[in-house]
Order: sequence, then C-alpha cells, then structure tokens
Amino acid sequence: MAMNKKTWKLNNTPTKSPLEGSVDMNVSCELTASVEHRGFLTMFADISGFGAWHRRLFVLKENSLSYWKYPDDEKKISPIDSIDLNNCINKEVGPVSRDICARLHTFLLETVKNPFHKTKSL
Repeated sequence: MAMNKKTWKLNNTPTKSPLEGSVDMNVSCELTASVEHRGFLTMFADISGFGAWHRRLFVLKENSLSYWKYPDDEKKISPIDSIDLNNCINKEVGPVSRDICARLHTFLLETVKNPFHKTKSL
C-alpha cells in the first residue's frame, strides 16, 4: 500500500539546522501473514438427504481448510477434501442458531455450490 502524501514540509527546524524546506519520500508497506492451525472438528456430511457426524483432523492453512480421517494420514496421503475459504458466501462465521443445529459450538460454512461436492457443516 503506498501513501498518497509524498512531500512533507519541515516545520520548526532550528535556525542553524542544515535542513530546511521539505522532504520528499516514497513510502510503501506490505502486510503478509501466514496462518496455520490444526485440530479436530466434528463434520456433518449430507449425502442424498441422509447425514452423519464424523470427527476429522482439520488443517487451516492460508485460505484453505483441509481434512483427514486420522492424524497420521496428514503426513502420508492427500486430504479427503479441502474447502477453499475464498468460495465462502458467509461474510462472518459464528455459532449457528439452535433451530438449525442443536449441537453446541456448531458453525456453518456456506460455499458456492458445486454439483460434484457434498454439503458440509462443521
């Protein structure tokens, strides 16, 4: 991100200071953050109108939430699936209403519908 202001006027400089007038600068700033977190979540999978809850190891890395059946699988095989968080429709994620799910601490990620993927709730 570049700042719009490029010239700063020097005010209140001492009379014997070699500096006077203004200073020209170009300032830029870049923010990068790397987030990686892993842990267990219980995932609800809806398949043809029937659903079940499954405990899975999830890894949040950058903009992707990937999951495996067992912790050791993460080092051995590709994830069962990954959820691209850039495809989420939700603007905010928080606990869902008890009308939607009676389980405590349940949250819902809504993504752009892909006819080849199953519906998932966490």
